[in-house]
Amino acid sequence: MEPFWGPGSAPPRKVLLVDAGVVRYLARFPEEVWEQYARGALSEDECEPLEEHLLICSACQHLLAELDAYIRVIKAAAAVAAENPNARQICLDGA
Repeated sequence: MEPFWGPGSAPPRKVLLVDAGVVRYLARFPEEVWEQYARGALSEDECEPLEEHLLICSACQHLLAELDAYIRVIKAAAAVAAENPNARQICLDGA
């Protein structure tokens, strides 16, 4: 199994991420990996270290909660768009 950070690369160093006034320290896994986890795109073996890390890291718990909320919003918007073929045009006209 390839490491999360890609072939031939070193693991990520501790990163300070400032997003909308929220400071996060992502020391162990890149945000892209958390996005894949939230979407259910990782294997069980890949999920295990993330789930262990979530037990102790409140910053990553918060990040995952934000990602889950974002995914719910996107899925809801996609459902509305699927039900109403004119939804895109309505949004553009209202902008």
